[in-house]
Amino acid sequence: MNLRSKILLKAVIDYAVVITSAPIWLVVVAVIAAVVKINEPGESVFFKQKRIGRFGKPFSCYKFRSMHKNWRKILDDYLEQNPAEVEHFAKFHKYEFDPRITKVGGFIRRTSLDELPQLFNVLRLEMSLVGPRPYMFYEKKQIGKNLGKIARVRPGLTGLWQVSGRNEISFDERVKIDCKYVDNLSVLGDIGILFKTIGIVLKG
Repeated sequence: MNLRSKILLKAVIDYAVVITSAPIWLVVVAVIAAVVKINEPGESVFFKQKRIGRFGKPFSCYKFRSMHKNWRKILDDYLEQNPAEVEHFAKFHKYEFDPRITKVGGFIRRTSLDELPQLFNVLRLEMSLVGPRPYMFYEKKQIGKNLGKIARVRPGLTGLWQVSGRNEISFDERVKIDCKYVDNLSVLGDIGILFKTIGIVLKG
């Protein structure tokens, strides 16, 4: 089966799984939305951001909001006092400690529940259940020539990088892992990644 056929099969399976499981995940989404709203009544529940989609096209990636409203000032003040975090971000594209995150946000991020709204992206055929995580547009330069391969498939809610110890993996290694995923794409492989992801989420 060629890559195009595999991607089509993935889309059919994704749609079927998301639709049939909707009665479960919609309840979870509603509960989390209520908790986020109660925690900060004056703020929005959802957050969307432009990410790189299939064929390099932009799409709005949905998440539960997990940051404080004045996150920019909080981050600037923190980085001024902790310059080592700048080097950490340059290597891993994330902070070792992120002061922007709310208490509820910290929990839903650790358990990856902040990404549940991306199931709507799957229904819009912008994402897949499994695939490379959607990259930011400012990361295009560092991805380099590998973007062409990675962007052949839809980005995923979870992927090989997430189940390979993502917190200890540098950005460049993440790109290599995503390329490996595309080279070895298979439905059975996706099922294995999904089960590993569930285990990681349950461990919190």
